[in-house]
Amino acid sequence: MEPRNYNEHDVHRLFDDAIRRASNDIPERSTIDAIMVRAYGSLNTLMRQNERMTHNMMAEGTRLLAPPNIFSLDAGEVNLVADDPDSTVTLHEHRPDPSLTSMPPREFVGPSIGDAKFFPKNAIALFTALGGAGKTTTLLNMAACIAGQREDVWQDIQGGKVIMFFVEEDQTELKRKFGAATVDWPQKQRNAAANNLRLVSLVGQDPRLTARVPKGRVTITLLVDKVIDYARSFDADLVVMDHLQGFADGDLNASDTATALAMAANMIVAATGAAVVFTAHVNKGQINADTVDAGFTTGNLAFENAARQVTGVIKIPEKDAEELGILGADGYMKAIIAKNSYGRAREAMYLYREYVQDFHTVRVRPYQRVITTCTSSLVPRAERLKTQVHDYVREQPGTTKNQLDKLSGKTGQFKASKNNVRRVVEELLDDKVLRVRTVTSKEKQVLGLQQQVNEILELVQRSSPPSCPPTTKAAK
Repeated sequence: MEPRNYNEHDVHRLFDDAIRRASNDIPERSTIDAIMVRAYGSLNTLMRQNERMTHNMMAEGTRLLAPPNIFSLDAGEVNLVADDPDSTVTLHEHRPDPSLTSMPPREFVGPSIGDAKFFPKNAIALFTALGGAGKTTTLLNMAACIAGQREDVWQDIQGGKVIMFFVEEDQTELKRKFGAATVDWPQKQRNAAANNLRLVSLVGQDPRLTARVPKGRVTITLLVDKVIDYARSFDADLVVMDHLQGFADGDLNASDTATALAMAANMIVAATGAAVVFTAHVNKGQINADTVDAGFTTGNLAFENAARQVTGVIKIPEKDAEELGILGADGYMKAIIAKNSYGRAREAMYLYREYVQDFHTVRVRPYQRVITTCTSSLVPRAERLKTQVHDYVREQPGTTKNQLDKLSGKTGQFKASKNNVRRVVEELLDDKVLRVRTVTSKEKQVLGLQQQVNEILELVQRSSPPSCPPTTKAAK
């Protein structure tokens, strides 16, 4: 095994296999993990002796040019054992300040969600959704807007630096998702986003922040230090870890596994001061939930309890879709802040996924309820209808001509005849505002289209809306 191909798991496996195949006359054979456990115990003892020696020498007035450094923790994992019981705390240093009359407001990195904000700095946050619902894509889209300071997509975006770590997405897929998120941006903003964003794939590497060793011990791995070093060197405001299960060794339903992972996350928070966000899967019992409550995240509650903010993403409820006038709710989601220690809880927003053909993937954006200004009787009915059709195609990815036909008639959304709707569609096609495109099998699945659908309507990129531009309002 060459250094560039080093893999801890493979080294352990080779060592243990060699032990098993060794001659039986070798006494007291041990696995590498057993050896490491004994080494940790010795290391902790020596470190405590080191601390006592330093304390005694300073108490005796001995001048130290530098504290004795017997061992460095950079060489291995850290054993999760209690601190030295003999250590003391100067309680006066922990006296509260009675002169305070106010404190600066808390800092957040993410966009607004109602009267709350995503991702408090210096804290852990959870972003939980069903597998395949788009949590990775959603956070990457948010991160790109934060890095590029795009204030027109997400509400109240603040500029900042973001570093993201992924256990399932390789670098090619991350390039694809970033390209889809920013494809229609001005080049200056795309460059800014690239400069202030780092997408780190851990595919093919050991992504564990914690590791389990014999006799029930759980350790913090060197990856914690690496994440801290990367975040510090980049001066990151937001650190995203995608996803929770991939960074843990063992069953997240076990309290010690979840507790150790929470400890690792808090170490990253304490060392960086950043907002540290973990994505996670939904608890199996919450797969069909129509709201988000405690216990929404998979695994033991220890990690969810450690998080200061917990956001759950569910399919948009049918009632909500009807109220918003959304036909065919596939691809639409509702994000709810179930827990918010530093702001208002239960705030919600709606998201939708749209397929980006040039990158063969989807991007996620906040749903904008369209409020048309083309209602004046002075505006010709044909122009108002153009705006209505334009807005509908914009907000409903995968729209077909047949779908628009169903919105015609006196009781339909457009309040126009089928012939008039079809005529307006043809005019928008002629004006290069809309285009007809063949839909792929993968797109049908992503957009929730029936198999017999072969063509869809979509806006021509960078095209202008028809003569009466719409105004939008974030749906709450």
